[in-house]
Amino acid sequence: MKKIDVSRSLKQAQEAYLKGNDKVVVETLKPLVVQFKSDQQFLKLLSASALRGGDSEVAIEALECLVQLVPEDPEVNGALGDLYRRAGAFEAAYAFLIKSVEKAPDRPEFFYNLGLYMMDLGQFKRAEGLYRQALELRGHYAKAAFGLTNALEAQRDYFGAALVLDSMLVDRLSDPVVWFRLARIQFKIKQPEKAIESLLRTKGLTPEDPGIVVESVRLFLALGRVEDATSWLAECVDRGMLDRALYKLKASLAYELGSDGFLASYERLDYSSLPLDLQADYLNFLVSTGEYARAQQLIDLASGALLTDARDLMLAQLNLWNSTGCFSEMMQLIALQSDDYGEWLAVALMGQGHFAAAIEVIERLLDQDANQQYWLALLETALRIVDPEKHRRLFFDAVPFQVVDLGDSVGNAELFRLNTLLEVWLNDQHCFQRAPLGQSVLDGTQTAGNLFDLSFSPLNRLWRVLEQEILSFLQTTPGFGGVYFDGRKTGGVRLESSWSIKVAELGHHVPHVHSKGWLSCVYYVSVPEAIEQRNGENEGFLGLGRPGVTVPSHLSPSAFVEPKPGRLVVFPSYLWHETVAFIGKGERMVIAFDVLPSP
Repeated sequence: MKKIDVSRSLKQAQEAYLKGNDKVVVETLKPLVVQFKSDQQFLKLLSASALRGGDSEVAIEALECLVQLVPEDPEVNGALGDLYRRAGAFEAAYAFLIKSVEKAPDRPEFFYNLGLYMMDLGQFKRAEGLYRQALELRGHYAKAAFGLTNALEAQRDYFGAALVLDSMLVDRLSDPVVWFRLARIQFKIKQPEKAIESLLRTKGLTPEDPGIVVESVRLFLALGRVEDATSWLAECVDRGMLDRALYKLKASLAYELGSDGFLASYERLDYSSLPLDLQADYLNFLVSTGEYARAQQLIDLASGALLTDARDLMLAQLNLWNSTGCFSEMMQLIALQSDDYGEWLAVALMGQGHFAAAIEVIERLLDQDANQQYWLALLETALRIVDPEKHRRLFFDAVPFQVVDLGDSVGNAELFRLNTLLEVWLNDQHCFQRAPLGQSVLDGTQTAGNLFDLSFSPLNRLWRVLEQEILSFLQTTPGFGGVYFDGRKTGGVRLESSWSIKVAELGHHVPHVHSKGWLSCVYYVSVPEAIEQRNGENEGFLGLGRPGVTVPSHLSPSAFVEPKPGRLVVFPSYLWHETVAFIGKGERMVIAFDVLPSP
């Protein structure tokens, strides 16, 4: 570059820096790095703008040059170490983070950055110590205080975390983040009234972060405060908070409460003026309610270039075509893309009966994540149809499930009392009129949040019994679930999620899997007489093995399990499962949950 052009670029960058236009600074100075890699002022200007502008790649390049010039500078070492940490280069990050602390032991921010590093490595106790050192240097350092609560939560010291947050309220009484974090902790330590009070304080402070609103609303729902949840979401939409998760939650909640106008928040704006992610969610809602023609009409409004450039809209189109059996169209669209749509390609191939090709795609996906249960379900189905020998080797000969009747371990009298109390209490938790859209249950309702997090003595007692039964089963049943399942077995289990489902006449589940689980479980609290009397074959039963994706071959459930009060059924989370509708009076009340292996 000519000298006059370099001078012009430097002047342009300086003017942009003064105006706060970091993007222009980076774009202007980046081509000059080689020429100015020994110029401290240039490198500091470029790295500062790149850091503010979120261009970590350029920031790292500038700081790597700068640290060669000023190897003892704690600011440069600290900034470079933190960028390496964010990039996952932990080995490279450590030396720079340590050096920043050694060179500036009076600077709390460097202890904080090293604490983040330890949190990323799972060294929670060491992170706790570093955050405490930062707070000793600066007593009101909010970032370190929040970091300390994270470290304590990670060690399950929830009471300690609550104490830290309480102490922050001395000078941060108007900070909605502190109140929200406190509410979340109070919920975990079974203090529902205090959690509600803290959430109301959070709401009253009108937080601008939509993430806090969404998570607070979910807590309100878990605590049974539906009115507070719905009113807060409405307030946020009315004042123009255009956030994807918030809009999606508002629509889902309105649907569960029985509103036919649950998409009003999307529809009050012109579709084309919605951000692309909100457009995609609106389309998926339409697909979930069977409005396929309307969804396709809106997709057609977008040009082909826009559709293929927007991943969320691409996924909405694939979802629509999958729902309507347009597998050839799915494959043609995916073939035009450079991004990875392997899961959708596998589903389309299976829909057309190309199982060998689908297996190749699924195995590539599992090379990335061998614990993704939906991919395992696809592989299990495809192998069952075209390669029974490999299916037996990787999965099972007979459908893997275990039935445990709790009356054998706790006694029928106690079990009857426990289920009676649970049934009454669970009925109060079912405050919705419909199950969430996109879930497997039809004509039923589902509770909000993680059920076993709630404070109710019979529920807590049930979990202790269930946990022991599951541990005993895993320890005494080698070879259960196949290679992928057994490969994750360890010494214990931890709860991933839990909820209750209530269905009445004709209510049922369509075939599905739990993609985030490992071992899926269902416990029957109450079963109507219509099922117990078996008015129809397998009415109300749990069906195992029929796939939840379209395949040319007709496959029926491989096994059925009769529901009974006090019965626990466990099976690998990749196993397709469903329930058969029943006819008659009464309701079937279950608690479903997934567990993951733990050391």
